[in-house]
Amino acid sequence: MKKIILVFLAIILFSLPSFAGDLRPVDWIVAVVDADIITFTQFVEEMRVESARRGVSIEQLTPEQKNQLGDAVMEKLLTEALLVQEARRQIITVTPAEIEKEAQDAMSRLRQQFVDQAAFERALAAEFTTPERINERYRNQAEAQLLRTKLINQEIKRKIKITDSDILSAYQTRAEEVHVRHILAADSKLAESIRIRLSSGEKFEDVASSVTALEAADLGWVRRGTMVEAFENSAFALMPNQTSDVVKTRYGYHVIQLIERKKSELPPLSDDIKERVFNELYTSKFDSMLENFVDSIREHAYVEIREASLEPLF
Repeated sequence: MKKIILVFLAIILFSLPSFAGDLRPVDWIVAVVDADIITFTQFVEEMRVESARRGVSIEQLTPEQKNQLGDAVMEKLLTEALLVQEARRQIITVTPAEIEKEAQDAMSRLRQQFVDQAAFERALAAEFTTPERINERYRNQAEAQLLRTKLINQEIKRKIKITDSDILSAYQTRAEEVHVRHILAADSKLAESIRIRLSSGEKFEDVASSVTALEAADLGWVRRGTMVEAFENSAFALMPNQTSDVVKTRYGYHVIQLIERKKSELPPLSDDIKERVFNELYTSKFDSMLENFVDSIREHAYVEIREASLEPLF
């Protein structure tokens, strides 16, 4: 039971790391984003969350898997920091009431995982933390998340316009389908090595089984509007048996192979289909605009990753 509680807290509470014989957290800077910093603690917490989503612990990852996950986590933390800074630069604000509501909701969800308050506090004590400390963490997280959400609503969501003409045009292009497969890597160097091997004629299965990728899959038949824009544009530009250049999306770095393509009959454009096409167009535009927006912010930001500071984890 104790082991279950500790694992649960590592994932849900994002508890601070400690060292034998010292209950105080030890921390240091692993990245700088203009005037803000990312600490080793933040990085480890996010690594634990992301590895848990994959059904494993950090300790179960191979060195290559850990490096790939670390690259993805660092990119996520940098992006979040850049968005918060941009929100503050634009004088976007959140109220104490908004922050408190989000923090209390998060704390309430956490408490519900325990049979009573005493069990909750015992679990926190096992991780050398307190309800007050967790609540303060939730307040900080809530403020940052609210700032990012308001910025994205203002700079992206409100600017997305999709007309009936857009929907009809997008739907008509779906008569063409492509059968594709891809290998998704967390870093560009690995993706480029995959591209070279596939382009030289190595079998997809052999390459996929010999690298540690985020995903290696046959995606089957896909139509336009069902994938993120960069992936879709690259996939539909390929000829059968051709391998793409490395394609960057918010998911990572893709290498795509087109197996075959075909045209098919489309059913009439019903209201249900129209709504589905609208949602797909919206998601595609949102992903593309968000990626471009973050890139534009980063161009003018000072970003420093202190690789040596990450060595204790890797």
